[in-house]
Amino acid sequence: MPISASLRSGRTPSTVPRWLLDFGTNRIMKMDYMDKDFGKILKNNAQTLRHDLLEKGTDCFRVYDRNLSRYPVTVDLYGRYAKVTDYGKEPMSDEVRENCLDICARMLYLDAANVVYAFRAKRIDRSQHEKTECAPVVTTVKENGLIFKVDLSTYVDTGLFLDHAVTRQMIRERSANADVLNLFSYTGSFSVYAAAGLANSVTSVDMSATYTKWAQENLEANGFAGDLYKCVCMDAAKFIRQAEKDGLKYDIIIFDPPSFSNSHKMDSDFDVSRDYALWVKNLLKILKKTGIILFSTNLGSFQMDRRKLRGLSIKEITGLVAAPGFCEGPCRNGQELDDGI
Repeated sequence: MPISASLRSGRTPSTVPRWLLDFGTNRIMKMDYMDKDFGKILKNNAQTLRHDLLEKGTDCFRVYDRNLSRYPVTVDLYGRYAKVTDYGKEPMSDEVRENCLDICARMLYLDAANVVYAFRAKRIDRSQHEKTECAPVVTTVKENGLIFKVDLSTYVDTGLFLDHAVTRQMIRERSANADVLNLFSYTGSFSVYAAAGLANSVTSVDMSATYTKWAQENLEANGFAGDLYKCVCMDAAKFIRQAEKDGLKYDIIIFDPPSFSNSHKMDSDFDVSRDYALWVKNLLKILKKTGIILFSTNLGSFQMDRRKLRGLSIKEITGLVAAPGFCEGPCRNGQELDDGI
């Protein structure tokens, strides 16, 4: 049985009151079945996934995915920390948030100080998430035996997208003797996996100096340093043009762009729904004849129009790379493309 199939949805409408005496503060807190179910889901999923994944060298994974209406949050374990992300229309009230974090700490056997909360405001039109004012909460985690630095508070995202865990492992298994290009490389997690898969070379490209440095640190933490593992701080479009000019070719190209970007470092804004076909066609110019492009987007409304990519072999892999613990449906739309030869 797949790991994800054993996770409990925990959906129940029952709200019969219960009471809990907190001897540490002499408070009496109202408990009901919704709170109890929230705790059960956390505890059961954490036990199941810890049992199945810790022996594989993984201590970061999702244990709760917006299962109950009272708690529209995700809860992700990162080693001895938990990140609670609030997806509600408005941030939780102080009382509800305090109760939520308390249940997380107790059911996941964590110190209360190690449970980090963040409200993820829904982006309006083409707005982008901004850096928070919180003090950094930085730690290292393991995934399939590899080491990654994560920051649980500075940004809404932590530096490691847990929904990509299976996709990363797929890249690892296909990277032997390959020249790999990771575009929009973020903190380089795909690059680390490609290097661990004995790639011939791995090139990571991101226009953020912060993320380029972070990617380099992740590679070096896993023993990958030197000219074979280049991290390039550059606009991806400019890199593609330069690579074509230089005659560079790659066996695997990872194309996991943001849904939208209007960075001043780019020649023009980027919209994945509007621009994906043009980008794929440009990537084909630097793809080896037997190579593949892994195209992924987290835009929920994305629909690929295959008529725009006639002549290519396109394989939908979204369902094949679903990560354990994600119950709200696929977070990523994944496509594997080659030139059809």
